[in-house]
Amino acid sequence: PIFQFVFFRQLSAAILLMPWLLWSWRRNPPVAIKWHLLRAHIWAVGVCLMVVALTRLPLATANALFYAAPLMMVPLAVWMAGEAISRQKVLTALLGFIGVLIVLRPTEVNWAALAALGVALSMALNNLLIKRIPLKQPIAQTLFFTNVLSMPFILALALWEGGDWQW
Repeated sequence: PIFQFVFFRQLSAAILLMPWLLWSWRRNPPVAIKWHLLRAHIWAVGVCLMVVALTRLPLATANALFYAAPLMMVPLAVWMAGEAISRQKVLTALLGFIGVLIVLRPTEVNWAALAALGVALSMALNNLLIKRIPLKQPIAQTLFFTNVLSMPFILALALWEGGDWQW
């Protein structure tokens, strides 16, 4: 079951990050929880889409589509962060998207390919939202909250999926 796999991935990552979190917690108590919560849920959707894409597409195709994330960041940065855009950025992004279309071959667009592009979109959004987290916050806390805050959502999806639990 896809969502069960994602839940155990998030749980494992949180457990592995726990020692660094406890070490950093004393120096820098957590802040910006609302941004962590938003990022966690965007990431959770992206991870679920990633599992779908990796199980349904050839690995090279899925990986190439994931690389569309930086290309998506250009228009999103203009829209969300008000960044200035230059001809060079537009041209670079357009050439990159043409490369993604060549890899994807528009005649072969299917749900798995759209899932891979959804992964790229979630990565782009998460990269842009990282600016909302204070610079003093340690990366261990950011990674920990991304995993832990998404776990209730993923657990609900795993229960809804109804697969036999495979510990």
